Amino acid sequence: MRPADPEGTAEIGYVFAPDVAGRGYATEACRPLLALAFEELGVHRVMGRLDARNGASARVLERLGMRLEAHFVEDDWFKGEWTSTLVYAMLDREWRAGRPSLDSPTSR
Repeated sequence: MRPADPEGTAEIGYVFAPDVAGRGYATEACRPLLALAFEELGVHRVMGRLDARNGASARVLERLGMRLEAHFVEDDWFKGEWTSTLVYAMLDREWRAGRPSLDSPTSR
């Protein structure tokens, strides 16, 4: 997680090797990071940006309770082609309202 502009906003991200994809590691790792951001650091908003073609990553952010805020069409030149970006986010009040229990089996 790294601070992002404006102040009070943080960005969450992850990269996993393809051979461990789909095992829930990203979701499992990000829940405590969201708790840290909102409960310990007092962050107002956490966002995640991803390539719009990355459906698996979008599902991770949705499982975490983040909502789709934006779809930027062909906004980034990456590996020789224009790609689109999705932006997901969660506010501190949204975290407090629907915060999953880190001990709950359904939160994994």
